[in-house]
Amino acid sequence: MNNDTRVDMILRQIAKELDISDEKYENAVASYNAVGSYLSNHINAQVDIFPQGSFRLGTVIKPLSDEDDYDIDLVCRLNKQFLYPQNLKNEVGQALKSSDRYSKMLQPERKRCWTLKYAEDAQYHMDILPSIKDITYDKDKKLKITNKDENSGIYTFTTTNAEAYFEWFNERQHEEKRRLMENFAVQNNKNIEDVPEYKVKTTLQVALQILKRYRDKKFEDNLDDKPISIILTT
Repeated sequence: MNNDTRVDMILRQIAKELDISDEKYENAVASYNAVGSYLSNHINAQVDIFPQGSFRLGTVIKPLSDEDDYDIDLVCRLNKQFLYPQNLKNEVGQALKSSDRYSKMLQPERKRCWTLKYAEDAQYHMDILPSIKDITYDKDKKLKITNKDENSGIYTFTTTNAEAYFEWFNERQHEEKRRLMENFAVQNNKNIEDVPEYKVKTTLQVALQILKRYRDKKFEDNLDDKPISIILTT
């Protein structure tokens, strides 16, 4: 075994230690599917729910402390037009507030999203980002989201592009991901279609997990200067 191979094995083992457990991952997926189903049935519009950020990119890591939780970022896209951003934000918020279950988990409104705090043993919270398609969506997949100014309380629209960002990220690991999933399928006597993507980590994903843990440790006592994950990822 040469030095490069040995270092690669060590780094991959470090990243594996940073991973959340399969049980926590699958519980999180079940949770956001349940929220999506609920909102679809309680909002008068077609609702599409999908993850964004580290959970979708496969770079989520355990919190530094057992007392901390990790976040699941969800986009809640409504197939409906809103003239005023506050109405979009409130459409999702009111649906959550009307639920016996989710109203108890709902946290104070944040500038762009609604947050559900799950039980302590679940160790995660869910940020739900209300959105609608921008006028250019068919060309560039941009979404309009709301932004509430913390000082004035005024709501405005801004844009985001979670779907295109994921596609851009995925293009940069596509070939390695395909090869690793094929190898995993052979080693575990499975069809490649039956291999969960979260089970297989590319070099890019492993590198990001380690960078994020380094970031968390380095800025543990200086949170104001801590780089956000999308900067590291980009």
